[in-house]
Amino acid sequence: MSGISYALVVIKFPEYWKIAIADILFFHAYYAFLALTLWNAVRYTSPEKLSILKVILHHLIGISLTLILWLGPGYLIISVFLDNSYTSFFVQNLAWKIITGVFYYFITVLIYYLIVYYQNFRESLLKEAELQTLMKEAELSLLRSQIKPHFLFNSLNSISSLTLTNPERAHEMIIKLSDFIRYSLAESERNMVSLRAELDYIRLYLDIEKVRFGEKLQVKFEMNDACLKCILPNMILQPLFENAVKHGVYESISPVEILTKVNCTESELRISITNNFDPESVAKKGKNLGLKNITNRLKLIYQREDLIKINRMENLFSIVICIPQLQNI
Repeated sequence: MSGISYALVVIKFPEYWKIAIADILFFHAYYAFLALTLWNAVRYTSPEKLSILKVILHHLIGISLTLILWLGPGYLIISVFLDNSYTSFFVQNLAWKIITGVFYYFITVLIYYLIVYYQNFRESLLKEAELQTLMKEAELSLLRSQIKPHFLFNSLNSISSLTLTNPERAHEMIIKLSDFIRYSLAESERNMVSLRAELDYIRLYLDIEKVRFGEKLQVKFEMNDACLKCILPNMILQPLFENAVKHGVYESISPVEILTKVNCTESELRISITNNFDPESVAKKGKNLGLKNITNRLKLIYQREDLIKINRMENLFSIVICIPQLQNI
C-alpha cells in the first residue's frame, strides 16, 4: 500500500525518489521490530479468555499505540538523516502510512493468533493423550490392587469358612465377588459413570471386606438421592475406601466406622469419607499410589489441583473430594 503512494509521489515529484526508498526501508524495518512486541498482546487477549468486546477494545488501543510508536519516533529518527524536504514528503504520505500501519497490524495479529491456536491445539492433544495414558494406567493399577492374589485368597478363605457355618451367606458372597469382578472389568472401559453406579461398586467391595472383618467394619452413608445422578470419573472412590480399610480397620482392635457424606449442587459433587482409627497402632507402610493416581486424574480431567483434601486429627482421618459437574465433561 505504501509502495503505491510512494510511486504516485515520485511520479509527480521525481526529486523524492531517494527519500521514498529510504523511507520505505526504514519504516518497514522499524515496523517489523514493533511487530515483535505485539506477541504478548495477542497471547493475553485471546477470545477464549476475554469477551469479544474486550478483545476489540484491546486491539483498538493496540492499533493506536502501534501507530504512535511507529510514526512518531520513526519520523524523528529518519528526519535527522534527511534534509528538510522529508517533512513535506512525510505529510503527503501520512494517510497512506496510517492505512498501511493498520493493515500490517491486522496481518501481524492474525498470524500470531494462528500460532497461538496451533500451540493450544497441540497442547490439548498432548494433554488428551496423557489423560488417556494415565487413565489406562490407573485402571490397570486399580484392577491389580483390587483383584490381586492375596485379596482373592482372603475373600475365598472367608467364603470357605462360611460354607460350614452359613451356606446361604457363603452363596451370597460368591455372587457379590462375581459381581465385583464383573463390574471392575466392564467399567474399566468407561471414563465417566453416575454416582449411583460407583456406589453400587463400592458397596460390593465393602460387603466383601465385611466378610473378613465382621462387626469390626461399620459403614454408613448420608446423602441426598438427587446426588446419585451426578457424574464422576469411574473407579475414583474405591482407593479411598481401600485406604480407610487399610489404615483404619486393619490396625484397630475396636470397631471402625467409615462414614460417607455426599452433598451436591448444580456445579459440584462433594464427597467426604471419614473413618476413626487407633492412633497408637503402627500404621501400615505404603506408597499411597491410590491417592496419587486420584490426584493426577482429577488434575488432568478438570485442570484443577484443589479437588482433594486430606485431614487427620486425633483419631479421625477424612478425605474430601470435589467433582465439578460440567456439561462438557
